[in-house]
Amino acid sequence: MNMFSVIAPFYDVMLSKLQQRQTGTLIDRLPDLHGKTILDLGGGTGKLAAALSTEGADVYLLDASKQMLKRAQRVLPGNRIFLGDAARLPFANDMFDVALIVDAIHHMPAQHEVITETRRVLRPGGLLYILDFSVNSSYIRVLQRLERLAGEPSVFFAPDTLAELLATSGLEQVNIEMLSQHEFLARAMKPVN
Repeated sequence: MNMFSVIAPFYDVMLSKLQQRQTGTLIDRLPDLHGKTILDLGGGTGKLAAALSTEGADVYLLDASKQMLKRAQRVLPGNRIFLGDAARLPFANDMFDVALIVDAIHHMPAQHEVITETRRVLRPGGLLYILDFSVNSSYIRVLQRLERLAGEPSVFFAPDTLAELLATSGLEQVNIEMLSQHEFLARAMKPVN
């Protein structure tokens, strides 16, 4: 049993303010979403996906926790919710305009494969946004230890290390924005050619 199996019933209550702030941060920075197809990887209970849907996007959510996805079924259509591994996506090549990984990549054990698979399912010119916490923060290093004690892989990136991984995975126009001393947003694009 993983950490999310235990906390799923309380997740939205526990992290409500964080979810609201992160959703607002992304909506302010994303391109016009009307008519866009979006993949929310590690999207959990679907709060972000639901907010993006209200902006006119067609949102698909994939998560590895059945318990979290049961919550997502309350806010998203069932045919847009997928149980699976982000390192082996069940989607066609060039399917999504935007992919998001919010507060989740550090939970994914095969991070390089996740980036490679995400690149595969993005359309040429498609954008990947990763919002996560920086291992450069002493607070986050403590959080990493606590999550590992709870059985999570919890490998947080330094922003420059994630930028390098995105570039070596074939993405371009990599940009890192520090949102606070603990949190950053990475943005990258799948090449058009």
